[in-house]
Amino acid sequence: MKNLEITLALILLGSALFIAVEPNENEKDLFQVSSVETVDGDTIDVKGEINTTVRLVGVDTPEVTGENSPREFNLTDTERNRNCLRKWGREASSFTKDFTSSGEVTLITDSSAGKRGSYGRLLAYVETDSGQLGRKLLEKGYARVYESEFRQLQRYRNIQSTAREQGKGLWSCS
Repeated sequence: MKNLEITLALILLGSALFIAVEPNENEKDLFQVSSVETVDGDTIDVKGEINTTVRLVGVDTPEVTGENSPREFNLTDTERNRNCLRKWGREASSFTKDFTSSGEVTLITDSSAGKRGSYGRLLAYVETDSGQLGRKLLEKGYARVYESEFRQLQRYRNIQSTAREQGKGLWSCS
């Protein structure tokens, strides 16, 4: 009888080792979500595999409700530039809302950027069938590169440089 108990215990222990355990957020790099609400151009609230607020990695869009500092965008600090940035902040928010309107979104974290930002928001690239949201915001001139550590930094700088040279979006403010 004792051998049977030991055998059963070993079988149960072995089985427990093969049970798939759902990894926690700190162990995952990819999340699928199906419900998205736009907070502003660079921030969304998501529900699905994870329920949280997401801050786009590597981009910063002008504020819609708060004050904009034109100097953050390498612009002269004038009322005209503050108003211009607010306009492009609204455009960025509208674009983000349209871009994520299908609700089917993939979030990809970047180990170089870390999992959470200073406000506790998940830092992630946001992708849909239409591409990567951060890149699209930069291409249209709706955002600037947020200078921090992340894998796509140089690529983002190149995209921003092209948009700036072409005077797209917020780069038309100066």
